[in-house]
Parts: sequence; structure tokens; C-alpha cells
Amino acid sequence: MGEKNELDAGILNVNVIELVRQAEHTDGDEVFRRINHMLAQCMPLIEKKGIVMDFRSSGVLSLFPEHPQEALSVALDVFTEIEQLPEDERQYYKRLSVALCYGSVTVGMVGYGDRLAPLIRSPHVTLCGMLQQKAADYFTRIFVTETYLSQVPGAKEKYNHRMLGVVYLSHVRKKEIVYDIFEGDEPEIRNIKRRTRNMFEKGVELFLVHRFADARGYFLEVIRTDRRDLAAKEYLIRCDAFIHGEADGEEPTAIYLEML
Repeated sequence: MGEKNELDAGILNVNVIELVRQAEHTDGDEVFRRINHMLAQCMPLIEKKGIVMDFRSSGVLSLFPEHPQEALSVALDVFTEIEQLPEDERQYYKRLSVALCYGSVTVGMVGYGDRLAPLIRSPHVTLCGMLQQKAADYFTRIFVTETYLSQVPGAKEKYNHRMLGVVYLSHVRKKEIVYDIFEGDEPEIRNIKRRTRNMFEKGVELFLVHRFADARGYFLEVIRTDRRDLAAKEYLIRCDAFIHGEADGEEPTAIYLEML
């Protein structure tokens, strides 16, 4: 690989944050067994098309430089594999989540002597990690950026999805649209997201042009249909904050999730 290598790649971050949280209250051996079981579902799929770069916490980070579109296929296959598990195993992966980004990545080797490890530097990797950690909090299994989706021909026609909003990347002064690819959700959730998708996205569009009262009505309808929709609840809270002047100067059109 040499001292440093720069490449453009699809970035896949798979993790089960909940397993780390469980470690404080569960037998350590059992937590490790569950993490390794999850990796056993993911690794054969990732290694077919991608490059495993790092094991992080209870998950794995991988790059897809030659076939970035395959990262999404792998993500969907992972959830298909998980859904085939017996219920007593599947329950541990309810908060399994994936983020997909695309962009330039710098990879180098660090260490001493024969003890070397890859070091990855990229704002896109940072964004991917943040989205993965936030995914379950926003009622999504697969969090994807617009830049990544542009690498997948026909993605918006082929896969069930909804626009979640906009994230502002301060280091490059760029806004990035982010999506929930709910093709990988359980059938019940996938069906209800299809029903509420137009209402949800209309609410997002109104929110982004500061029509908070109108947007609030759409998000309220989404929640009436499905009280589990945490993304709609988050928007409802933000609408109320802006309507009542309690948003502390936040710029609503620039930031939906986080500022990096």
C-alpha cells in the first residue's frame, strides 16, 4: 500500500451500538459472542467486493473503491441475513445500523517495526461514523448520503427511500442531503414508511423553507400513523422550537442532524 494512498471509495460503517451499551449490564463473554456472531454475518458479504479497514467497537468499517455501488448491496444483504436468524438471536440486532458515504479517503500505515495498522483519514469517514451512530435514533437502519446514492445507478427508482433532511459539513462548507433507505427494514415498518413517505418528505420540504407551522401538521400526521417514527418526532420538536422562538439561533435550513 505504501506510506500513503489516496482514493475515492464507497464507505460502509456497520455497527450495533446497543451491544456496547449492554456490556455494562451483561456477561462479557456473552457480549463478545454476540458481536462476533454479527461479524460472522457481515464479513463474508463485505469481503466479496470491499476491503475491511477497521474493526470498531461492535462493528466494522470497510471501503469499496472499485465498486462503490456494492456497499449498498452488502448492507441490504446483511439485513436479509439477520432476518433469517431465529427470533432469540435476531432480537440482539434490532439496533444494527449502517451508514453509507462516498468520497476521497487517505489510507496509510502507522506503527513500529512489524506492528503496523491502517490509519484512515477522511471527513467522509467521520460523517459515516456519525450517521451510523445516529441511525437508530432517527428510525432508520440504512443512512445514506446523496453523494453516495449518485454512485448507484437507478437507486432512487430501485430502492424504497425517503429524504431525512440535510446535514451541514462545516469543514468543506457544504450541505449534504441524507436519506433513509428503508428497503432493509422489517416488512411491517417498510410498508408503513411507504404509506407515510409523501407526508414526511412534504414536511421536510416545508421545514427547509421555514414554514414551520405547515411542516408541523405533516409530521403530526406521520406520527398519528406510526408513533415509532422518531425522525418525525424530532422534526416536530424542532418545529415547535422555531415557532416559539426557542431554537437559540440555529439555522434551520443548514442543519438537520448535526454540524461537523
